[in-house]
Amino acid sequence: MAYENAGAKWVLTDSTGRRHEVHLEKHLYDPAGRNLQEQRWTVTSVKLAKFSSGQATYTFKYQQASPQRPLGHDIRTGRGETATVPFLTEVLPPAGGVFRTNGLAGYLLTNQADGAGNNTAYNPGVLRKLELPTHGMLKWKWGTYTFPTGEADQPGGNPRPVPEFLRHSTGVTRRIQTNHSGDDAGTWKYDHALTQPPGFPAVVPVEAVQTVTDPDGHRTFHYFSAYSGGNRPQGVVASELDYGLPYSPARPDNGSPRMYLSREVVPKNTTFGQRTKTHVRYERDAR
Repeated sequence: MAYENAGAKWVLTDSTGRRHEVHLEKHLYDPAGRNLQEQRWTVTSVKLAKFSSGQATYTFKYQQASPQRPLGHDIRTGRGETATVPFLTEVLPPAGGVFRTNGLAGYLLTNQADGAGNNTAYNPGVLRKLELPTHGMLKWKWGTYTFPTGEADQPGGNPRPVPEFLRHSTGVTRRIQTNHSGDDAGTWKYDHALTQPPGFPAVVPVEAVQTVTDPDGHRTFHYFSAYSGGNRPQGVVASELDYGLPYSPARPDNGSPRMYLSREVVPKNTTFGQRTKTHVRYERDAR
């Protein structure tokens, strides 16, 4: 693979002579909010060699905006309250049509709830809606995902509470699909929770559960290890080294060696459908 960097164009050529191009333009970029007129390269088109001949071109269009910084932002860092960056507003695929966000209206740019269940307090700038080439639309609602509070060490070994912006994040709570007439074509629900498994005392969270409900009412539970240190419930084998891995340390099977619940699929009508469970086991290399 040969690579050529010509500033506003990158060219990649493989051993068969196929040529791919990446075209760039400069856009205003001021992530620190310091009113700097800095210009940075942004991809505006990608041309990929077809299997027969010619090239397939994907075109990207942008619009400048200055979204607010998330809650928890510390102005003492010298960074401003906003950050100026380019937002992707259109994607034109080679087959025709266009994916578009209707300009900046497709994004949430403030760090406040918008009154419709969209909360961007911890991550302004998220995508809210996208029009498809079929003139249907995908819409997203956002909410706050909560993580274990825990403690972090500071100089001298004294623990302190984890900062607010590390204890919360913005995540999708609903994905709504509409057809070209604007009629509802299906809604996917995403519910996040720190849970304490039945039979365990509420000492520290050891698992997080992401519940996905599809338009037909079928549910899929995704389990994650949420133990970040501290007094774990008796009988739970958990390590902070496994934080975030897709399994619940509090839900083992009866096998040997034990495996742990990672995913559970529950049909809408459990009378006609058996629950399907996936168990996993992670091992760490010796140090």
